Amino acid sequence: MPLTARANPAVPSFANGRHSIIRLVKNISRDGGLEALVMKKDRTKFFRDPVHGFIEVRPYEREIIDSPVFQRLRKIHQLSFGSLVYHGAEHSRFGHSLGVMHLASRMLQNALRNTSEFETDSASYDETDEKKLRVAALLHDVGHPPFSHALEKSVFPKHENYSSALIKGPLASLIEKAEMNPREISSLVQGISDPKKSYLAKILSSQLDADRMDYLMRDSHYTGVMYGVFDLQRLILSITVRSGNLVVLQKGLYAADQFLISRFYMYEQVYLHRVKRAFEGMARLFAESAEKGSLGYPSEKELGSETGLSRFLTCDDEWFMNTLRDQSSSETVRGRIADQIMRRIPYKKIIGSDDIRHIYAKRESWSEDTGRSGIDFLRKTLTDKLEELHVDSLEILYDSYRNLPFILRPYSKPAGPESPEEESYSPLLVYDEQTNSLTPIEDISTAIKSLSVGVPRISRIYAARDVHGKLNKIVDEYKKSIDSEQ
Repeated sequence: MPLTARANPAVPSFANGRHSIIRLVKNISRDGGLEALVMKKDRTKFFRDPVHGFIEVRPYEREIIDSPVFQRLRKIHQLSFGSLVYHGAEHSRFGHSLGVMHLASRMLQNALRNTSEFETDSASYDETDEKKLRVAALLHDVGHPPFSHALEKSVFPKHENYSSALIKGPLASLIEKAEMNPREISSLVQGISDPKKSYLAKILSSQLDADRMDYLMRDSHYTGVMYGVFDLQRLILSITVRSGNLVVLQKGLYAADQFLISRFYMYEQVYLHRVKRAFEGMARLFAESAEKGSLGYPSEKELGSETGLSRFLTCDDEWFMNTLRDQSSSETVRGRIADQIMRRIPYKKIIGSDDIRHIYAKRESWSEDTGRSGIDFLRKTLTDKLEELHVDSLEILYDSYRNLPFILRPYSKPAGPESPEEESYSPLLVYDEQTNSLTPIEDISTAIKSLSVGVPRISRIYAARDVHGKLNKIVDEYKKSIDSEQ
C-alpha cells in the first residue's frame, strides 16, 4: 500500500477511540468539509519497493499507474518462465516499471549535478525534462506481450511499437492532462530525444541505463542469486554528461566494471538458464504452430479501437496459460507440448555447444567456433532423419545465441537469432577530470576487455522425453566419431 508523503497533523490517532473520531469530524468541518479531505489525497505518495525502498509517485503518475493499461503489467512476469526454475521469480513488469522510473529520476538529478560541478557539459536541470523522463520510464514496457521477451518478435510483435501506440492512444488523455505531449513521451520510450539533450534518451536506453540497472538488481533479488548485485548507489553518484552523452566519472570506474560483469553473469546463469530456455522454446513451438490469427492477439492498429484495446487488456500471462490449458487435452503433438508446460516437464537437452567444445578441448586445433559447427552439423543430421525416426518436427527444439564481436554487441550480452546485425557500437565511456579525456571502459578494465571480445555462442538441442532416446543415439554416435579421430 502506498504511504502519504508526510503525516497529516489534522488527522489524529484513533488510539483514544470515540473522542478522536469527534475531533476528526470537527477538523474536517473546520478545513472545509469532505471536499477538502479528498483534495489532500492529490499529492505525492510513496510506494514501498523491495529493491529500492520508497519510490516517489506524483499525482499524475498515480493516475497513469491506476489505469487498466498499466495495471495489466501486474500479470506479465518479468522473467517469463523463469519462475519454473527459480520459484521466487514471480515478480512482474509492474514493479520493474516503477523501479526504472525511480532510477531514471535519480540518474538525471545526479548526472546534472556532477555536470555542473565538474563542468563537463553545458546541460542543466529542467523540471519539465525530469517530468517527461519519469513518465517515459514508467511506460517503457507498457506494451509487453505475455511472458515478456520469451514470445516477442517470433510470436508477438515488438513491445516498443505497442508501447508507443498505447501512449499515443488510450493513455494520451492522462499524459495531456499532466501537460505533456504523448508524442514526446513516445519518442523517449523509443530512444529518441532532443539532439541537444540526448542524455535523456540514454538514461532509458544505453549501456548505462535505468532499465538495466533495475532489472539486474530486481531479478537478482527475486531469483535469490547474487550475480546481479552491484554498487548501484556509487554508480549513480558517478554519472555525468559529456557532449550530450552519459559517461562515468573516474571514481565510478569499479562500480561500472561491476555493473557490466553482473550483467554478463546474469545472462549466463539466469536469463539463458537451460531449463528456462527449454520452456520458452516449447511455448514458441506451440504458438508458432497455431493457425494464423487463431491466438486472437490484437494488432498494433487495433489498440485504437475499444474492442481491440479490451482484448489486449486480457492478453496477459494468465490468458496464454489458459490457451495452453485448453489445448493440453488434445492428442496432437501441439497438445502434448501444452500439457508438458502445464505440468512443468521441459524438453530434455540432448547436447550443447559446450559439450562439443569440451570434447575438442585437448586438441591444439580447436577453436571457439568448434562447438557451433558441431551443433550445426547435428542439426542438419537430425532434421534429415526425423521422418525415418517417426519424430515430429515439434518434438525437437534448437536453441541458439550468436556470438557477436564487440563492435556489434559490447560487453557480451548474447544476441538471439532475431537481433539486427546493424546494431551499433555503443561503448561505456569513463571521464577523467584530471586530463579532461574520455576512454572506453574496455581500455581501462582488463575484465571488461575480455568480455568485449565476446563469448562463445550458446547452442543447444532439446527433445521431447518420448523421443529423446532415439535422437540421443545419433548424438552418441557423433561423439564417438570425434573420440576416434583423436
